[in-house]
Amino acid sequence: MENFKPIKKINVPDEIIDQIISMINKGNLKPGDRLPPERELIDIFEVGRSSIREALKSLETIGIIKRSKNGTIINILHEGDYSSLFFKDNMHSIHEVFEARKAIEVEIIGLAAERATKEQIREIYETIVDTMDTQMMIASDISFHKALVKTSQNSVLIYIYNLVMTLLFQTHKYYLLIEASSKQMPIKEKEAFIKSVTEYHKKIIEAVESHDAIAAKKSMEEHFDYAEHTILREVIARRPASRLK
Repeated sequence: MENFKPIKKINVPDEIIDQIISMINKGNLKPGDRLPPERELIDIFEVGRSSIREALKSLETIGIIKRSKNGTIINILHEGDYSSLFFKDNMHSIHEVFEARKAIEVEIIGLAAERATKEQIREIYETIVDTMDTQMMIASDISFHKALVKTSQNSVLIYIYNLVMTLLFQTHKYYLLIEASSKQMPIKEKEAFIKSVTEYHKKIIEAVESHDAIAAKKSMEEHFDYAEHTILREVIARRPASRLK
């Protein structure tokens, strides 16, 4: 595909992700379009198979693509559209984005606790996975929070949340950096980190199931306080200086 360019920078998977998202943003790739097969992408980007697979796996985790035996399809991002992909790297610090996410989700969880149906609660429980694998934990975390936000039944808050999550992933590479950071952690520290995330998720959904909005909001605040003081700090410590803005 003539709109793609060979990869020249060191962080190859991130550059592949940036190019694909950029093409979506420009309208060169649209929901429903099919990406070339892996072998063709290797030739287009002039990179190895492992880099292609890592980039595609990350894009699939946050919902930008959908992979099946029939190929890789551009998905509809977070039930919205790609108008949210207009943010630039120098517009917001990761602290501001994280702060915005916390403010939005704490209010959303209160609505979710008030409005959640038995079916929605069941769906949220299904996102929780007891695992010590970082990639599985990240996928579970994304699914968990998306399900909670959907349960709020407020389309405006859902849209705003999607914008914030796009910033965290596209501009600041939040989840990719978490994965990279976890690889450098001692085993016990990594296991404690993953276990803590899972335990917070269980505490939050239990409050939602009880329709206790106050307890749900308190648990969500604690969840984000933990993330801010441990995960976010670790992410910032390990990210390249050029992406600290």
